[in-house]
Amino acid sequence: MVEHIQIKGVTPRIQYIADGITNEFEFPFAIFKSDNLSVYLNDALQDASAYQINGTEETDGGSITFTVAPPASTQITLCRNLKIERLSDFQEGVTLRANVLNDELDYQTACIQELAENLNRSMVLPPYAADTNVDLTLPSPEAGKAIVWNSDGTNLENSNVAVNELEETLRGYKETTEQNCQTALDASQTATQKAQEAICHAEAAQESAKLSAFQDRATNCFIEIPQDIKTELSEGNFKLKKGSKVYLPIGNNQYQSTETTTDLTLSVADSGTYNAFVFYLNGNLVSVSADNCYSAPTEPTVSTNKAVWFDTSAYLFKETTNTGSSWSTSENRSLPLCLVSVTNGAISVIKQVFNGFGYIGRTSFILPGCKALVPNGRNEDGSLKNIFYTVSYVMLHQKATDWTQIQYCYIDTGNNIIRGHADYNVFIQEEKPSNTAGLWYKPSENLWYALDGGIVPIILTTQETLLSGVITEQKAPETFKTLSYEDRED
Repeated sequence: MVEHIQIKGVTPRIQYIADGITNEFEFPFAIFKSDNLSVYLNDALQDASAYQINGTEETDGGSITFTVAPPASTQITLCRNLKIERLSDFQEGVTLRANVLNDELDYQTACIQELAENLNRSMVLPPYAADTNVDLTLPSPEAGKAIVWNSDGTNLENSNVAVNELEETLRGYKETTEQNCQTALDASQTATQKAQEAICHAEAAQESAKLSAFQDRATNCFIEIPQDIKTELSEGNFKLKKGSKVYLPIGNNQYQSTETTTDLTLSVADSGTYNAFVFYLNGNLVSVSADNCYSAPTEPTVSTNKAVWFDTSAYLFKETTNTGSSWSTSENRSLPLCLVSVTNGAISVIKQVFNGFGYIGRTSFILPGCKALVPNGRNEDGSLKNIFYTVSYVMLHQKATDWTQIQYCYIDTGNNIIRGHADYNVFIQEEKPSNTAGLWYKPSENLWYALDGGIVPIILTTQETLLSGVITEQKAPETFKTLSYEDRED
């Protein structure tokens, strides 16, 4: 006995994406005859000649075989498409045959399935929508118009404007707005650039006016020393003012500058009388006796439990608490800020603030921002012709020998710091010295000469007193200024 077709609870629609090779595709729902199946490639309904249907009146469905495999990425849609009609008519008093009745019920059930599937792809209100008098009937089509809710939200209507034209109009507004914004931005950047150029020109003019006021009357001197270290001393209380700039060695001949954000106060614990260097350390101030501060490329020999060593080979500060048995890196310790006198546990005198230049142990340093005049001859009218020089990074010089003498420290235009003995290596006179080595400045020519060579453009920076190779005093070479910046005539 042939099993009668059954209509299962399966959606009468299935889709595939072609791979360009497969030409057979299954459909899992029953159909009664071949023309009950509609086949689409993308949105195109296919003629029945393009495929063959295998399986009609089968409960589990069947398959179709394309004559030519659809191209790759093509969307294939297989769906049942029944004409809603009644296929039988039962006569009164006539025996009801099961097959006829089942066929009719199967057909009507299949139609209901189709309607349900179509309804799932239709616009409907959700079950939880408010029970209002809403009409979902679509308005008559109008070209370019959008379908929108009316002002009451009770039915659909065509929009007042053409959406495509509105989109184009809005796009035009957008492009115009973007163009205007870009034009305004360009104008703003141009104005900002011109303002910056004007500021630079004004600063350059101001600097030029400041320098020209004395460049023909001064030579071999500092014309500007940055006042980065701001200190205050009141009744033994030492204070580093907010906004002071300090330099921290961080290794590899590199330095990091930082500004203090608050006033810092120094407390001295020792009760003795001595000279001490003041350091910025981890956001605080500390003082160390000058006798216990060292600078050298190799580990120094110390006899005190607590000492500080500026390792000039690593460009780092180190400290010991066990007479040099071991040294640890003293991170975030600055170059010394100043030299002070400590008397009976209180700071009594600020001997030197290390603005522009300073020293520790055998090492002297010059800081960025120092500006000077380098002798460079004279003009035809006899006025001085000088080179403006600015220090742009931290410069160091270390004395290797254990001499006790007064020396001059100077910078050459190659950015090197050099020392010369004050008594027989540096001469300021008209007549050429009889020495065969050293430096000679001839005032009438406003030039420095190397006694064993030619002209050397240099600037004397500091005069230093050495005791067994250690710097004990440092000052600017006042005796070699023809006119100091502070004494110039405005």
